[in-house]
Amino acid sequence: MRVLLKGLSGNDVRQWQRFLISQGFLAQGLDTGNFLNKTDEATRAYQQAHGLTADGEVGPRTLAHALAHDLTLDRPPGRSFYTDVIVNHPLFRSNEPVNDLELLEPIMRQKVLTIIAEAKARGVDLMVSETYRSRERQVELFNGGASGLREVGVHHYGLACDLVRNFNGRPSWKGDFSLVGELAREVGLIWGGVWTKPHDPYHVQRCSLARQQSLFQGDWYPDDNYNPYEDD
Repeated sequence: MRVLLKGLSGNDVRQWQRFLISQGFLAQGLDTGNFLNKTDEATRAYQQAHGLTADGEVGPRTLAHALAHDLTLDRPPGRSFYTDVIVNHPLFRSNEPVNDLELLEPIMRQKVLTIIAEAKARGVDLMVSETYRSRERQVELFNGGASGLREVGVHHYGLACDLVRNFNGRPSWKGDFSLVGELAREVGLIWGGVWTKPHDPYHVQRCSLARQQSLFQGDWYPDDNYNPYEDD
């Protein structure tokens, strides 16, 4: 289960709502799968009743408390690189750009390193940019007009990064990035250069567009054998 908070929706939100109903914090019939005001209020009430930080966010501590006390969640949270590493990382809420390769899911990381090495062999020096982006940073970018997306995307899950030119150790977004697309296809990553809205020639990700909603809802995370081209 991903971290849940007001404004999100999905099966994991519905699961949490059913748990709150079973504990008497949320009224029957409100298991809609949409994390709105009533769910936020019920979550805060549950947290306050159990001595947790009453912030309305179903994070690792709140969920762990429920599971540790043998309360009636339908199932334990699904484990993945996102739940095991990213959620617990000190940069999880960073408002700054994060370029740490260790925050890329291991197979994604290896594919990105392969692209960089292959590009280098062809005389093109690439470097990574934004291997991870927090929800807080995405909102900040949206509010500042730097992004048309208010909700963070695949960058939040360790499954995407930007590959830009390395100009004396500094990132450069100038030039032709068709080689990134060619190499991304060879290693099995999706390239944003084929998109129109937005056209994103620096972006690569290990998740098909068809799978994105399941990823965001916490219903799915790629296994070692996943090939995004088999989805589209």
